[in-house]
Amino acid sequence: MARSSAKREPTGVVLPTAGTVEGLGCTPGDALFLGRTIGERQERSFIAAGVRPGPDQPGAERVFLANDVAVLHATVKAILELGRLKGEPIQVRPGGELARFLLEAELGRRGVLAAYLPPGMDQLDAAALAELPTVELPAQERLLDMPVHHTQFGADLIQVPVSDALLFPASHWLQLLWANLLGLGPFLWRGLVGPALPHVIWNIGRAWLGARSLNPYRIGAQLGRRGKGCRVHPSAVLEGCWLGDGVEVGANAVVRGCILADGAKVEELSVVDFSVLGKQAMVQRQAMVRFCLLDPGCACAGQMQLGVLGRDAALKHGATLMDINYSQGVRVRAGQALHRAPLGLAGVCVGPRSIIGSGIKVASGRAVPPDLVVLPNPAQVLSRIPGRCEKGTYKLVDGGLETA
Repeated sequence: MARSSAKREPTGVVLPTAGTVEGLGCTPGDALFLGRTIGERQERSFIAAGVRPGPDQPGAERVFLANDVAVLHATVKAILELGRLKGEPIQVRPGGELARFLLEAELGRRGVLAAYLPPGMDQLDAAALAELPTVELPAQERLLDMPVHHTQFGADLIQVPVSDALLFPASHWLQLLWANLLGLGPFLWRGLVGPALPHVIWNIGRAWLGARSLNPYRIGAQLGRRGKGCRVHPSAVLEGCWLGDGVEVGANAVVRGCILADGAKVEELSVVDFSVLGKQAMVQRQAMVRFCLLDPGCACAGQMQLGVLGRDAALKHGATLMDINYSQGVRVRAGQALHRAPLGLAGVCVGPRSIIGSGIKVASGRAVPPDLVVLPNPAQVLSRIPGRCEKGTYKLVDGGLETA
């Protein structure tokens, strides 16, 4: 007997709740999240969970995401299952340790993150969805150990929650950074090790055979994904990384637990740990990048940790983006107010197309506006050299030389 009607797919709707990402100036849908944009990740997450992306369809079963929310496809699937279990309209927020972390990371943001409407409901806007009863997603998370300075925290590490069901706002540069850091581990595990136990056993076993050792670092070096046309120097250390097409890694560079999008480049003797690099982003010779987000086209030749480089921005050799205060936790500006950064840690955001000159240090928690060129103090740059100098010792004074 033929079926009278096909089952209608649920609809995935993106709500325009946020304008631009503070500090970066781009729309949330264009912000970098795990090598792609948030908009692309949301669409892929809908499709992978069996939800059809599109405009609001009154009467249909619907999953809503705010346009500034970073998700993985497991998140959409979990929202759908939770909504069907409840059988009523709900808004959804993270549960477990991620919920507590989010309280620190909201930075004054209010409103709905995600919501579910069962079939038969009328159209609702973001304000109406925010009035729905709140249900927490079941906690399926692990705590990641993150090294910190003993002086500030009284400990050598803190624990950060990571979950496949990531649901995190990204309307501020620091939120966007943490969304990438919290999503990086689950993304790499699923992409490199496998989504299910049979894949995990197969991939770990193959890595063990390739390493011919029980050393976890050697096994990790066998786990990785390389796109087409990648060039990795034989002396480079590459462990647990996802590489797009045309990526280059130079001699004696060390890259661990990273996503490098198409055309990204890490030059020789550089160190890049647990970071996300956008298309054509570059880490230059001897630079250090740890727990960072580098937008497409930017270049880092200095040192940065827990920081963000905007599109086509540059950090010159010897420049440093600081990430910690020793007297108190770092605070960041969001809107017109100062907020304590999550865990008291935050680096620096360099806005699109801005350049931080050689030797400059930027204090933690700051956001450098777009389109600035920040130069070192001319008095500390040798710019006037006499035609003849007697043999001896000189000191630098106001850009010139004086006998010491």
